[in-house]
Amino acid sequence: MKIIFNKQTALLLLFIIVIGCGGSKPSRYYLLTSQTNSSETENNIKNLKIGIGPVQFPEYLRRPQLVSFVRTQQLNLAEYDRWAEPLDQNFARVLAENLTWLIPTEQIFIYPFIGNQELDYHIIIEVRQFEMNKDSLVKLIAQWQIFRGTVDQPLISGRSKYQESVNSEDYETVIGGMSKLTGSMSREIAETINEFQSE
Repeated sequence: MKIIFNKQTALLLLFIIVIGCGGSKPSRYYLLTSQTNSSETENNIKNLKIGIGPVQFPEYLRRPQLVSFVRTQQLNLAEYDRWAEPLDQNFARVLAENLTWLIPTEQIFIYPFIGNQELDYHIIIEVRQFEMNKDSLVKLIAQWQIFRGTVDQPLISGRSKYQESVNSEDYETVIGGMSKLTGSMSREIAETINEFQSE
């Protein structure tokens, strides 16, 4: 079969290619953000050196797509709504920023630590859940331990569990809820460290 290309055929093919390329949906990228400000700080800056990490996340959350539950045992991966950086790194960075205001201290380090940091406190976190469920509730469940210096036994072990109702149709609202929960956990950890300092 012989195909004859003329000006009309070429224009038609160009039109089909342009329409096809223009039909792909652009991806949107999100970040958790700090939920604290200078009004929450004490007047004096402490010289505490605090290390954060490792911060561990379950494997199903270690992916670029935003994850949510559509049923009790079924996940949805939002192909066009993605994290701008790995979630575990974003979470650790925002937690550090929150603690900078809440304790307050200017010496917070994120794992892996560079050099031999002599830490006053060391926080290890294991996030169990951090996503939206089928009822449009964002949940954060995490185990954490606080160590003093290089001591192997934790001063305290805690379990945080928070949830926030969100608009499931708007991922920006979902991420805002997740940032708020990260802020709540930051306050719990900061209050614990501040209590140790006041003893």
